[in-house]
Amino acid sequence: MELFPEKLVDLDLNIHRTSSLLGQGGQGVVFKTRDPNIAIKVATNSNGAPISDPEQISKFKKKLNLLKLLPLPAESNVSMPVVLLRDHVGYVMQFMGDMLPFSSFFPSGSESDSAVGSQEIPEWLGNVKDEQALKYMLHYLKSGGLRRRLIALYKFASNLARLHARGLVYGDVSPNNAYISQDQEYSEVWLIDPDNIRFEVSK
Repeated sequence: MELFPEKLVDLDLNIHRTSSLLGQGGQGVVFKTRDPNIAIKVATNSNGAPISDPEQISKFKKKLNLLKLLPLPAESNVSMPVVLLRDHVGYVMQFMGDMLPFSSFFPSGSESDSAVGSQEIPEWLGNVKDEQALKYMLHYLKSGGLRRRLIALYKFASNLARLHARGLVYGDVSPNNAYISQDQEYSEVWLIDPDNIRFEVSK
């Protein structure tokens, strides 16, 4: 993305080189870096550009400072900010490089096509004539089937329940903010974008 430099520097003067886009929402973009254990979030405005308005910058930094004070349970799997960026409004956070977003459970066109090309079609799917349905079912199998999806949702719900037990809510639940182990032998589930966490407020 042209709006964001490839090289970002944090307040500890560590240099981070972005490699690909992990996710994008109304509050910012999250990038993978060349270090598989580190991700970067850069805060953006409603147009998707890095925020530059002093009031917005102050509000974002205040939110991050408050985040440090939240009583997060020690066992919660949430990627927390490690250090702020120096020249951009954002932060560095821990990231497990061998993880995939929950959105990978839903086939994109390229994923569906590769599923058909690289996977032997089971006999019980041999009579499926609808090519699009066949692609979807093969992707469903390749990505772990029902069992993996139930485990992912169970662990995701457990993560949220631990936050709720402390009176906290996660404000942007989406398939791009929850990640699961890429290796199907494992099923670790983590949340990114921690600045969505706040105290529950009754109106």
